Amino acid sequence: MFKHLDGVRLVYFVEAQGLPQKVVKIGYTEGFQLRFSSLVNQNAGRLCVLGVQPNADAERLEKELHERFAAHRDHSEWFRLVKEILAYIDAHALAPEKVPRASLPPSATDVDKILAEANLPPLMTVAQLAKFWKVSPVTIRRYVKRHQIPFVRVGGQLRFDTLEFTYAGYKHSNTDHTAKPFSGSIEDLEWSLDDDVQGEPPSLLTVHDVATMTGVSVPTVRRHVRAKRLPAIRVGSQLRFDVRDVLNSPLSAH
Repeated sequence: MFKHLDGVRLVYFVEAQGLPQKVVKIGYTEGFQLRFSSLVNQNAGRLCVLGVQPNADAERLEKELHERFAAHRDHSEWFRLVKEILAYIDAHALAPEKVPRASLPPSATDVDKILAEANLPPLMTVAQLAKFWKVSPVTIRRYVKRHQIPFVRVGGQLRFDTLEFTYAGYKHSNTDHTAKPFSGSIEDLEWSLDDDVQGEPPSLLTVHDVATMTGVSVPTVRRHVRAKRLPAIRVGSQLRFDVRDVLNSPLSAH
């Protein structure tokens, strides 16, 4: 139905119908046919494409629209379908059939091949996405909490559309993932440790991460280590800390 849109960078507007509150998903992709099929599988209600907006920098445009309509956000990338958003769609979006056809190798639209090559299921867990991006589960959850990446909930658990994070184009570059000291708090860390990461190797924090998270100085962290009040792991010559040990230490009370 939307095969001709494969290879076109665009922002899409998809309404979920039959719900008490009218909502629209504002997202971007280069493979709209697969993206729409994935959305249909994730949502019980009927979906309607209100329009698409081709743009060479669709990723940037999506971010701008999310910021512009932030006051109407329902959850994740879904927004309440208010007059302001409808007016924007009417003024800037096209019906899918009016978008010029793009040239793309047929194999790129084969969903089974895409998933097989990535060795991933249709929906990834926190741990799988963390492994795929080579970051910690804590980092993934921080992105979710800040609405920096799209997600769905399946039985209360976070899941991530594999196509959106592989072929459909949601790259790790969408997020601010430059290596830097942990800037969260004890509450942020507790929020990140739920059933999705039970049994997974926990993230290791640096001395500076622990100091920032607990609101104490680096020397104080080191004193707790010397006094054996905070278990530490040596990685080469550097100290590293299991996040659960930090939560269970006297430092978490600071």
